[in-house]
Amino acid sequence: MGAHTMIQQVPGAAPRALWVQVEDGLHVASTAVAFVGTVTENATGFEAVDGLGTCRGVFASLDDAKAVLEAAAYADAII
Repeated sequence: MGAHTMIQQVPGAAPRALWVQVEDGLHVASTAVAFVGTVTENATGFEAVDGLGTCRGVFASLDDAKAVLEAAAYADAII
């Protein structure tokens, strides 16, 4: 008999989001199971809109905007 490998999700691990820069100033993300949202750069900063179309805020950095959307996707995944 061959060896079997069990794959388990680490408890509490956030879903991994894949970010793609679609064009200048526009980044989109998804996980294996859901659309995470978009980050659009504008004159006031980086606007984060989740996968349901809800604006989660405007942030000073791209990384901060991405982090908010990933956290929201994680919260939605465990509810």
